[in-house]
Amino acid sequence: MSLSVAIFASFCFYSSFSWAETTPKDLQVLGRALGFLEKPLTGSVVVGVVYAPGNSASEADLKAVQDTLAKGLKSGNVTLEAKAIPITALGSEINDLKVIFVTEGLSSQYEQIVAAIKDKGILSVTTDLGCVQAEKCAVGVKSEPKVEIIVSRAAAGAVGVAFSASFRMMIKEI
Repeated sequence: MSLSVAIFASFCFYSSFSWAETTPKDLQVLGRALGFLEKPLTGSVVVGVVYAPGNSASEADLKAVQDTLAKGLKSGNVTLEAKAIPITALGSEINDLKVIFVTEGLSSQYEQIVAAIKDKGILSVTTDLGCVQAEKCAVGVKSEPKVEIIVSRAAAGAVGVAFSASFRMMIKEI
């Protein structure tokens, strides 16, 4: 095998296991999206950041979100604050929340997350677009290279969350 083929194969193998760290711009976009709910959120909004201890992708994403929200992040009519929630404490730690952020690397725990929020009206948001495509998270955002917002009607509807008609015209719904 030539050196260039080996390098390309290594790149493909490792890039399939890499994750994208959540950026401040991603969180700004998520904050603005909360203003387009049929019952918009305003003021201080505590976001439960669901992560898996020992999962490097999840822990890196948790750190990125916590670092950005450490002093509160003003976005639209909300100020986002983070509350770390280990996946093992998901049921008991989310009762007072309106929003959870699902970190990267939790695909094997999507069902557990859905079960925990199902009857509580908690909106699930993420930068892991696979979670939205699997219809387990309601809102997914990527801000690079361009802003992309994807909403799962099924996931949003399962928790009783709806968005304004004007917002739905600006995003991709699946």
